[in-house]
Amino acid sequence: MLGLRSRRGALAAVAVSAALCASPAVAAASPRSAVVCVAAVGMYETPGGARVGVLHRGDRVRVVTVGADDPWWRVAAAFGTRGWVRESALCDGGGRHGR
Repeated sequence: MLGLRSRRGALAAVAVSAALCASPAVAAASPRSAVVCVAAVGMYETPGGARVGVLHRGDRVRVVTVGADDPWWRVAAAFGTRGWVRESALCDGGGRHGR
């Protein structure tokens, strides 16, 4: 039978192992940022729906949702508004569009 110290040590090892194993999944699921690379682009409530805001060249956004084969991405602007924008209006910061 394990003593109290051995049990604590074993539990700590399991917790550290679980955290290390979970790290890549968490990093992969983390939102990424993008930069608006066109003069101006509308943000919409739904793809093609009602306009909720406008972003301008150089504005940084956090990408919330990326559709598999969809040209629309859901983003969160620095000023707090969330909406859908065309993928083609966003760059990764290095000038490359979209994905």
